[in-house]
Amino acid sequence: MDSFQDLKIFAQQIAAVCARASAAILSYYGDVAKMQIHTKSNHTPVTAADIAAHNILCKALPDILPLPVLGEEDGSHLTNSSDYWLIDPLDGTREFVKLSGEFCVLVARIQNRRPIFSLIYEPLTDKYWFAAKNLGAYKCENGEISRIFCRTRQGIPTIITAHAKISRRHDKYFKSLFGGYKHMYRGSALKFTVIAEGRADVYPKLSSTTCEWDTAAGDLLLAEAGGGMRYFPCDLYLYGKNVFQLNPPFIAFGKCGNAEIARYLSFMRNQLGHEGRFAPYFLPR
Repeated sequence: MDSFQDLKIFAQQIAAVCARASAAILSYYGDVAKMQIHTKSNHTPVTAADIAAHNILCKALPDILPLPVLGEEDGSHLTNSSDYWLIDPLDGTREFVKLSGEFCVLVARIQNRRPIFSLIYEPLTDKYWFAAKNLGAYKCENGEISRIFCRTRQGIPTIITAHAKISRRHDKYFKSLFGGYKHMYRGSALKFTVIAEGRADVYPKLSSTTCEWDTAAGDLLLAEAGGGMRYFPCDLYLYGKNVFQLNPPFIAFGKCGNAEIARYLSFMRNQLGHEGRFAPYFLPR
């Protein structure tokens, strides 16, 4: 893609596929028996809605751009391709089962081990966010597309997490790092969209509980909105490992300078300690 117009048309095509997947997802919403909830070998839930959305994406995405599709629900966790679709057909399955509304469909194009296009689709609202490398980050709501930007933090930051409460340990470290903070919580990869829109500042993920399909779309969205992500312990994460393995911890953030990023990384080192076991997943500094 060489222009915003190219990106807009491409994103609309992908969003149309995600809308179909979302319709399938919502056909199960609120009907626990119909959901057919099971627990996978990695102790995460999967439902009939996950599978239905997965099948739609896997069939339709190659019709738009003929690339292999690698997804959470296909049972295959390796790809030899340097250019492929990486999908999570229903990110936030637990939130879906709880009927919280905080779930989404994730699509990313990975090329040479980095995301170059991403789209996050919210089924309950039909809003979506998308980005392409060097072309910016955008939101589409009610058919209107607008460019979005992370904000520069002013005063105490707003920290966004997946849970309503922050542990005493992390509360202590956040206060020592920032002097104080506000707190928001939101399920699924929708947390990335909140930062990309400039409504929160920091998303600390201090445990290894995500996989590549959970983070690739948000990774690029933040980068193109003026923020970024730093996976522990290094900078540039390489996608395309055995994706069944868990990601290292990370911090996602809005617009900030190198000194602020260094403080985030120092915080992670204090929290997480030993770095060596994560090193194979990164490019050298």
